[in-house]
Amino acid sequence: MRGALLIQKGHRMPKLRLLICLVAVVAVLVGPVLAGEPIGRTKVGEISRTPMQSNHPYAAGQTLQYVVEHPGATYIKVHFSKFDLAPGDRLVVSSADGTERYAFQGQGYKSLGTDFWVNSVLGDTAILTLHSVGSGGHGFDIDYYAYGIVPLVGTGIEENTESVCGANQWTDVACNTAAYPTEVDRARRAVVVLFNGIENCTGVKVGCPNQFLTNEHCVTSQADVNVTEVRFDYQRSACNGGTISFSQSHLGDVFVTDDFTLDYCLFTAEGVSDNYEAAGLDDRLPPVGERLYISGHPQGGPKKLSIEDDQSPTGLCRADFSPINGRGTGSDVGYFCDTTGGSSGSPVWSAVTHKVIALHHFGGCPNSGGRMDLIVPQISSLLTPCTANVCGDGVAAGTEECDGSDLNGASCADVGCASGAPTCLGDCTLDYSGCGTCPTCDNDGTCESGEDCNNCSGDCPSFSGGAVCGNDVCETVEGEDCLSCPGDCNGKQNGNPNGRYCCGDGDGQFPVGCNDSRCDANGNTCTSIPAGGSTCCGDLMCEGAETSANCAIDCGADPCGNGLCESGIGEDMCSCAADCGTPPGSETSCTDGTDNDCDGNTDCNDSDCNGDAACPSCLPRRGSCSSNSDCCSNRCRGNGTCK
Repeated sequence: MRGALLIQKGHRMPKLRLLICLVAVVAVLVGPVLAGEPIGRTKVGEISRTPMQSNHPYAAGQTLQYVVEHPGATYIKVHFSKFDLAPGDRLVVSSADGTERYAFQGQGYKSLGTDFWVNSVLGDTAILTLHSVGSGGHGFDIDYYAYGIVPLVGTGIEENTESVCGANQWTDVACNTAAYPTEVDRARRAVVVLFNGIENCTGVKVGCPNQFLTNEHCVTSQADVNVTEVRFDYQRSACNGGTISFSQSHLGDVFVTDDFTLDYCLFTAEGVSDNYEAAGLDDRLPPVGERLYISGHPQGGPKKLSIEDDQSPTGLCRADFSPINGRGTGSDVGYFCDTTGGSSGSPVWSAVTHKVIALHHFGGCPNSGGRMDLIVPQISSLLTPCTANVCGDGVAAGTEECDGSDLNGASCADVGCASGAPTCLGDCTLDYSGCGTCPTCDNDGTCESGEDCNNCSGDCPSFSGGAVCGNDVCETVEGEDCLSCPGDCNGKQNGNPNGRYCCGDGDGQFPVGCNDSRCDANGNTCTSIPAGGSTCCGDLMCEGAETSANCAIDCGADPCGNGLCESGIGEDMCSCAADCGTPPGSETSCTDGTDNDCDGNTDCNDSDCNGDAACPSCLPRRGSCSSNSDCCSNRCRGNGTCK
């Protein structure tokens, strides 16, 4: 159900300044003295008021799954109105492919118990798995969820184009790997900041374990931090294409301080991010002409780098006005580097020191950022410096589980074993293979040999019968079709009527069953066999709703993503772009019998081929039709065929 937008906070705007005639004359003589206005948070999502709840109380000793799906969404973020689990139980929120997993226990985020968001997961499906190992508890209530609406491709500059100065010249980070390797490395410190599930700004890591700067007009209180989430490396893997890469996300933790005039907010996020260094802060005013660059998330999309500038005589971004008025007199550095909504809070880097020299906040060409030489004196005593982790130095630090003889306090008892001792591997991870007298069930969240849904329900889920939308199986007898579950059931419901079809249970235009070969294509399979009763992960039979993502011990690890395009097992660009490459954006041939662009439509059935000489634009006599305009004779008879 697509719900109405429920939550959206307005943007704080600076007070209007009245400039007397004398100041206006001086501005004409020496250049701009007043930058534009803060663009503010940018809308990147919508709210769907779709309630869901567990049983109250939920059953003890079981593993239960709940699915939140919004077809076409770029992310799903769930909001709980109530959350109360029994001691030892946990709710795991994961992406459909299992690459993102976030666990919550007790009263949930910060033990609030009510009214909180959990981490977003990328894609259009979130799977909630409730592991009950105790006596059962109250459970949870979901009142709504947010879903992402910003496309992962395209420039997204429909709004705030006044901050794109000349031609839009920001580029994917991957476009700059060869020419600007240092700029690419520094861009790793920038994060996308998701606010209240539906709005975004940009931020930058400035301290450890997880200290961040963004704009005050983005985050300005502890209440704001409680609905904030940050994520590193949200960017495309290739220049102008490729898959989306990302890190795990971190929920906001503590509001530290902010300043209205300099438009900054310092806050922390939960957890650690030791794989990402903190940005250096440059406490000086750059001279006019010094080269700059910006890393950020314009319009809330994948990370971009603004390096080139067609307004500059050198063709590269630079400090054009230093200083320039912002919210305060002379509080900013001005430039014509391209930005837009969502760029607020982006680090503006000096290409001389490769440190942050300003915090972007104003648009309008010139654009501008708050001066870091004015911000640093206010926050330097609040920052915690990061120390580098070196695997092999004998000291377990940061994300290292161990280092040499330093086991970081680990013992076999950690995995429930009564004898032996763990060892440290060369990559600074722990090896528990030397432990003995171990229980069958170690409750580590992974279903392993000897465990199943009966003796270790916390690790090995069980699944009830019924269709599971998102498992790449069109389960027609369970009610799935190309309309109710387009991810599993192939179909074409637009374009040339002669090419329309809908795999599934009989719904849609020109419905077809599993005996139609088009229903077993594009990585999907079609079945009319009932799902039957419940299935048990760990019984070494891949069946029902089990997949490689939720039960690898039964179904095997998903080969897609291992870097090998294995045609022998059916991998191609359509089924596994990660291994076989990204398919073209449109059909490349209308006569080769191949679905070139992987949209489920082949040759003349693909709208890309409309107007091609090999594809007639109207239907001949006896062609299936739904209106007169479908037929070359302009006559569609009552029996649905052309005259």
